[in-house]
Amino acid sequence: MLGPPIRAARPLDWTGSVAVAASWLVILLCALVVLLVRLPAAWIRFAFGSHELVRVALALAVLGVVVWIRPFFIARLPRAASLFGGTLTLQERGRRHRVKVAELRRVDLEVRPPPVFEVVVVELADGTVHEVCPIDWPGAGGLYRALARRIARRR
Repeated sequence: MLGPPIRAARPLDWTGSVAVAASWLVILLCALVVLLVRLPAAWIRFAFGSHELVRVALALAVLGVVVWIRPFFIARLPRAASLFGGTLTLQERGRRHRVKVAELRRVDLEVRPPPVFEVVVVELADGTVHEVCPIDWPGAGGLYRALARRIARRR
């Protein structure tokens, strides 16, 4: 309900690893700032005189903001698949392809030879089938469920 309005599947390549490392670096730097910043006296009074309670609340807020923003950055990765609003963005033949959810007829899982095994595929209203992403990518399950929900809701 309060999650990000975007679903993104992070590719299992170096770009996905860099995105995760960068988000952890941002969290660590913000945590360091939370530990070193001078807290306003009003905040400490509001927290019953506890510096630790204010710092923990700030650290949790930073963590929540980074977790909420991360899918937006993952969606911009070259091979990532994402669902934002009514548009599914996927990689096809080296180019990013945007498909309106209204054009989707069905979403399914198909078996592929190793090393991929299973992929999420969508069929458009014109009968063409497009691979979205392998199911083992982080976030692919949520992307599949969101697509299936939206297609089922239209029927």
